[in-house]
Amino acid sequence: MRFTKEAQQHADAAKKAGDKSIAGMMEGFKTLSSAAQMMTADIRAAKDLGFNTQEYLWVKGQVLAASTAAMAEKVGNAMSQQMDASYAQMKKSYDEAKDEQTKKAYKEMLDGYEKAKQESAQQKEKEDPALAYNRQILSKYDTAMNALANEAAKWEDKPGDAQKSMEQFQKDLDKAAQDAKKQ
Repeated sequence: MRFTKEAQQHADAAKKAGDKSIAGMMEGFKTLSSAAQMMTADIRAAKDLGFNTQEYLWVKGQVLAASTAAMAEKVGNAMSQQMDASYAQMKKSYDEAKDEQTKKAYKEMLDGYEKAKQESAQQKEKEDPALAYNRQILSKYDTAMNALANEAAKWEDKPGDAQKSMEQFQKDLDKAAQDAKKQ
């Protein structure tokens, strides 16, 4: 991460020169330049290799959109499992309630849950077919969420941190879903 270190060095130099000084301002511009170089490194590499950079950017956007959708679906599934477990608990409490006021309160919560579940199902139906297709293609080569980890890796200080974080995030979501099923 040469550009990350370079940007940090310029930022430190700007701080040392003084935030309000001309030298500090010049170092600040160098920090911005290093950040811009870091953000465009993949585009420059594509151009150097003779690829159409606009096509590269479009494909990259499609891959990141599919990856983001995969992450959102995984989070949504974990939340749905948690909601299902909560619903089962509420239903049990509703069935065991002795007085009408308590039954009414649980009934309102159950109705709210049903409404949320219907809205969630409607959102799933609205998924862009192209996005679903891209996710399917991406899954043949790698887990869809790894595209986000690979993009985040550009900004990490220690190589492998982004991948480890994404793997831990996926494990945590899977565990949350499993825990909800056990309830």
